[in-house]
Amino acid sequence: MTRTLTVPARFWQDHLERACRCGESCPDKEAHEDDDGTRVSDGIRVTLNDEDFNELLSDALFYSDAVQMMGPEYIGLQSSARATVKRIQKAKENSK
Repeated sequence: MTRTLTVPARFWQDHLERACRCGESCPDKEAHEDDDGTRVSDGIRVTLNDEDFNELLSDALFYSDAVQMMGPEYIGLQSSARATVKRIQKAKENSK
């Protein structure tokens, strides 16, 4: 199953820079890492398979507490991660 989701640009770019587009076991990892999504007014629109979707959620949950772990200079990343978590949760609710 695939889902299209708009991810805040700050978090999506950070996610890509850390090579976290999808899980290590994903058979389409190379293709996914080359797809950086479509920029829209409120972020980057990406289509994710279940593995990518779960990897993004895991990453966003981890960084949603970035200030406590890494310091105040990461407040932008933390805010973007929290917004990502909210969008993922909304997408999950809409797919039920």
